[in-house]
Amino acid sequence: MTPRQLLNDVLKRFAVLLHDDPLALDELLVTALTAYQDRAGLVANIRINKEDCGDKCSRILFPSNYLSLISVTDKTGDLVYTYTDETAVDLDLMGNEVWPLTMSYLINLRNIDLENGSIPEPIIGMLKDYLEILISIPNTARIRRVTIAGKMDTSSLPEELSLNERKSDLEIQMAERRSILPMLTIYSSQLKPQRKE
Repeated sequence: MTPRQLLNDVLKRFAVLLHDDPLALDELLVTALTAYQDRAGLVANIRINKEDCGDKCSRILFPSNYLSLISVTDKTGDLVYTYTDETAVDLDLMGNEVWPLTMSYLINLRNIDLENGSIPEPIIGMLKDYLEILISIPNTARIRRVTIAGKMDTSSLPEELSLNERKSDLEIQMAERRSILPMLTIYSSQLKPQRKE
């Protein structure tokens, strides 16, 4: 599901939508994605096969959704030492790694392409609920103003306090889903030959 599809699904939840400016809605969409990134984070893994990369295995270009490196490990779980620059991860290969390697990294949700990017399935439900409350807060405020101007009853509208409490509750739920970083083995349980300088 793309971010745009997610937004459109959430908009279907509103019987009355006055907060409907496309730019404002896109800002709230990015706010929701950023909140999940900052509070929970999302880990992705890439498998690196030696036969697939040949002599270029010492340098891995960042994926398009890369935010931050967590680790690179070999098949046994041993840590592969790395250095990063602005575009790639450089592997400090010792020659005793057990292939394939696995690169784990945090996904950049904040800068995802709203039209073509792909939101991972496990977080769609939480993002929809959070985006809904982000839209509900200004939307309800506008409905309240229109209702008061028309001298109609506003008692059926949710209070701003309850909406903000719901927003806080969802942020706590995001934090509770924080990605668990993998355990790393710095020293192998097996004796490996020392690197030759």
